[in-house]
Amino acid sequence: MGRDRDRSKAALAAALAWEESRLNPRAVNRGNRDGSVDRGLFQLNNRSFPRLESEAFFNPEVNARYGMGHLRLCLDTGGSEIAALAMYNAGTVKVNSSGTPRSTLNYINRILENRLKIENRFIEREIPYQVQEEDFSEITAVTKPLLSLLIPLKPLAGKN
Repeated sequence: MGRDRDRSKAALAAALAWEESRLNPRAVNRGNRDGSVDRGLFQLNNRSFPRLESEAFFNPEVNARYGMGHLRLCLDTGGSEIAALAMYNAGTVKVNSSGTPRSTLNYINRILENRLKIENRFIEREIPYQVQEEDFSEITAVTKPLLSLLIPLKPLAGKN
């Protein structure tokens, strides 16, 4: 269960970064009404992160750390993924005071659709395997219980 939750969080973060920058660490958006600038993978805003050095916005590790931290704050504050994504996009004050703009609702929808596509690409599929013991005829009784960890798994004939 925890692994599925972690995968979902990672997929949400990847879908968010895709929507924000198309995964371009050098992406810049100067089109904000207030004159602020969004930069990097998670399009961090210079007014939201005033202490961040200019080049740090373009460092993928730094940008991802701050972007995911900001997403976590939005998730904790908003209480749901939808509210969090609205806050990430439009800002907490705007979402709380005047509702969510239509463009933000479209933004949320695109992210959630992309997250689903990402998750579906990594669904674990159950594939039957058989143990190939013939290559391990000299295994002792002491190591026999570890056999399943050591033997290369090969697909059963005709099962994909």
